[in-house]
Amino acid sequence: MEQEISAALGRDIALLFVPHLLPITRGLLSSIFMRPRSGTTESDVHAAFEASFRQVALRQDPEAGRTPGTAHVRATNFCELAFILDRAAKRFW
Repeated sequence: MEQEISAALGRDIALLFVPHLLPITRGLLSSIFMRPRSGTTESDVHAAFEASFRQVALRQDPEAGRTPGTAHVRATNFCELAFILDRAAKRFW
């Protein structure tokens, strides 16, 4: 993941990928953490994601304030993503 994101951004990045072990037959729930550049907001990340992936039909954005969950995509081909800034840790997850 780091390699592909770094290539897309044109600079090296470091991230922490944490897959969660769940009793599900198919799919994946994971948390990905990374430090943003100073001043980066959730809106900045969301806009960049939208610009890159607006043509991808198999995704949906959770309502504001709700983190993604497997219940919202169960029995679908959809993927949910959210970008949340932890201001205290200065990290996105």
